[in-house]
Amino acid sequence: MKIEFAAVLLCLMFFFIAPHGGYAQASEKDSQQQMLNSLSDHIFQYADADRADAAKSLLNEFDRVWSQSESGYSDEDGRIIDMAVLRLKILLNSGGDSGEIRHAAIALRLCVDAMTGSGSPLWKELRPRVLDPIKGMQTALKRQDYTTFQADLNQFLDSYALIYPSLMIDGSPEGVRVANNSINAFADHRMSTVQDKTRLQQLTVIEKELTDVFDRSPASTVDSLSPLIAAVGGFVLLALFYVSLRKYFGERFRRRKGTR
Repeated sequence: MKIEFAAVLLCLMFFFIAPHGGYAQASEKDSQQQMLNSLSDHIFQYADADRADAAKSLLNEFDRVWSQSESGYSDEDGRIIDMAVLRLKILLNSGGDSGEIRHAAIALRLCVDAMTGSGSPLWKELRPRVLDPIKGMQTALKRQDYTTFQADLNQFLDSYALIYPSLMIDGSPEGVRVANNSINAFADHRMSTVQDKTRLQQLTVIEKELTDVFDRSPASTVDSLSPLIAAVGGFVLLALFYVSLRKYFGERFRRRKGTR
């Protein structure tokens, strides 16, 4: 009976104490996420306004906050953010081209947003910027306008490079891998002698693969299910507590009845 009573007490302690610890940790993580989002957004705004010194100062602050919260994310996500921060630091410290700095600042902003799971990732808003050049390349090939084709290809590759790090964080891993392989193969043979018909077929495949990537985001789906998962967990704990309590008092009642 003492063992069962101890089990009941443990259930009570877990049910009432553990959630508060979880809420405290979640609250701290939420605060850090908000800070990272805010800092990355302001860094982009300063970079966009060609205020490199202000962007550099905020990037140092971002690095400090990130170093305190990095352990709460996967190693892969951590490496992607670290690379985005390092690239922007190098450009800012070396007085790089303003366009490159802006590009790197946008990439960092997209990565942070994808990592913190806003529910509506910013990288998805760049869908037209990524997919429209594919239509342009298809039209140019049909007209045999190879100058326009190369220009649209450059625009496409630039836009894809912009969102690729955030895709690695928030996109469907298999979908991103497949699309990336197709895009790399297409870009590697951009100057090769390839029939227009073949290029058009390749572009159709790339367009479909990227459309699938934009339409699916497993990380966001998991986040949207988190409240449901938490609720189910709470009901399970409550059910276990009720069963243990009922069993304890039932046996106690039978023992008392047997002594009479």
